[in-house]
Amino acid sequence: MTPTEHFQLIWKTYEFTLTRLAFLEDDYQYLFAQINNKLSENDKRIPVDLKQAFIENARELKLIYAKQQKTINELISFCDEHRAWKNSEIIPEGYDISKHSLKELSRVTRHLEEVLEDSMENVESLLDF
Repeated sequence: MTPTEHFQLIWKTYEFTLTRLAFLEDDYQYLFAQINNKLSENDKRIPVDLKQAFIENARELKLIYAKQQKTINELISFCDEHRAWKNSEIIPEGYDISKHSLKELSRVTRHLEEVLEDSMENVESLLDF
């Protein structure tokens, strides 16, 4: 596998995780809103299937955040190892990345993981898990 093909493989993995994250984050927000709506009703009982859907979504989201973090680190390591930050022959045209932007993305992803973990703990305690 050439360095360019290796880069593209890592990049495709990164794009997959990004697409999956967007989908899971949308679902998480929807499920979180459903739980809040149920809690604000007089009954305040959360259906078991809603509880399970929320917890499953949150766990998958946590896994995908970890995969994205790993892929970002792989991109940084690959570009460092191949000195690809300055070598335009390795990174195909149209890929505009910098080490700074990837490190910032890594920092933001870590923060989102922490926020997710906190919200999961809070909601799980409300849902009696």
